[in-house]
Amino acid sequence: MISKLFRKLFSSSDSNSKENLTPVPTMEKTTMTQTLYFGGPIITMDEQNPNAEAVVIESGNIVAVGSEAELKNQFASAALYDLQGKTLMPAFIENHSHILLCANMETMHDLSFFKYQDQEEMMTAFRAMTPNKDGWLMGIGWDVKKQQIPSLAEIDAAHPELPMFITMQGHGGWLNSKAMEELGITKESEAPQNSEYVKDANGELTGMILGQAAVMQAYKGTFPTPAVEDVIAASNQYARQGVTNASDLMIMAPQTLNTLVEASRSDDFNVRIVGGIVNNYPDFAQVMTQRAEYQTSKFRIGFLKAFTDGSVQGGNAATKLEYQNEEFKDMPRPIWGTQDIFNQTAAAAVQLGVDFVFHANGEIALGAALDAVEHARNTGKENGIDISNFTSLAHHLSLTETSQFERMQELNVRPSFIMGHLYWTGGQIIHDYFKSDDLHHTFKVKTAAEHGLKPTLHNDAPVTPTAPCSQSKQR
Repeated sequence: MISKLFRKLFSSSDSNSKENLTPVPTMEKTTMTQTLYFGGPIITMDEQNPNAEAVVIESGNIVAVGSEAELKNQFASAALYDLQGKTLMPAFIENHSHILLCANMETMHDLSFFKYQDQEEMMTAFRAMTPNKDGWLMGIGWDVKKQQIPSLAEIDAAHPELPMFITMQGHGGWLNSKAMEELGITKESEAPQNSEYVKDANGELTGMILGQAAVMQAYKGTFPTPAVEDVIAASNQYARQGVTNASDLMIMAPQTLNTLVEASRSDDFNVRIVGGIVNNYPDFAQVMTQRAEYQTSKFRIGFLKAFTDGSVQGGNAATKLEYQNEEFKDMPRPIWGTQDIFNQTAAAAVQLGVDFVFHANGEIALGAALDAVEHARNTGKENGIDISNFTSLAHHLSLTETSQFERMQELNVRPSFIMGHLYWTGGQIIHDYFKSDDLHHTFKVKTAAEHGLKPTLHNDAPVTPTAPCSQSKQR
């Protein structure tokens, strides 16, 4: 009930003033359509006044926020709801998502298992794909464990004339022969660093690519920038699922940042977003230094981000564990970058006064990221920087080792687990990808809590759907 009521933004979107936390003038009412909540922590999401004693709801809207005594006096006819110490907050906080990619899905063809459980229905949608404004056929969502991926010959038969790219949520994907021709990819071509052009047993290209650098190449150097109206539409999708506060942790270029800022200024943009600037953003230090210029009532820049590996479902998580499924058994699994790059990124976050968030699915990648955090903290101390409030966030954590949670506690690193994967592909990860003896490495939320940490959970939309309340209905 409470989460439904709080799908509206908690406070006024055009002001953070203290007046927003005092009762608003209302006409005298004698009905019981109002409910007054009190008796527990109430989180307002107002940076100037983050907590309140009481809140009054009417017909799904917040009509007053203030002290318990004042509101009980002003709304004497309201039904009373004692929280009994439980926390009340404005719906869900999705701490790891990609609203810009969700916006891109407004114009990309969704071929994912989430939409098509029936193989032939998916193939019918695939054959019916139409080109975007640049003349490319763009799709998203194929999963090698959930779907039967067509061969390159089948792909080319369906779409012989137009270039095509189907992404597996950013960590790999499939090109047709026309796309490889346009991109200059041949079986003799060397893939970008930490990426691969997958070949068959005869050394012929299959059309599958792996690694972020190869994906960026398929996107011709940059992820496509969605239209402002599509970003607004994505924000409404978040709101419909009860998410009022979320993130975009893959801002890589000025045009995507500017689009998100512009969208967030719209009255129809119905979610608050905290942005993460990826360390391959051109001159990210300047953007971070000037981040106040990009802030709106519904958007701010809060993180500097690094990718340290790929994904479990993409076969390129940096792990010592051996994949058992044929698709990924022989894939390279290095970290995505060098230790020096990670060290520099974390140290830059300390210097710039922002939190450092890193993507790490495998335990090798997590180890490199924690080394970078330790380096940054030590460097900050040596340079006389106060690091008492410096926080790092470890995101995804599909595969970990117990000792790494001890380091997180020591280094003020907060873990967040990608529970969408456990729900949608947990069966494959547990039964198909790794040996049963290796499973104690996977999704160790309880272990994190036992080490005094406070783990959070996320979906990583659009990797898995933005649907914290209704997964069972979509499965």
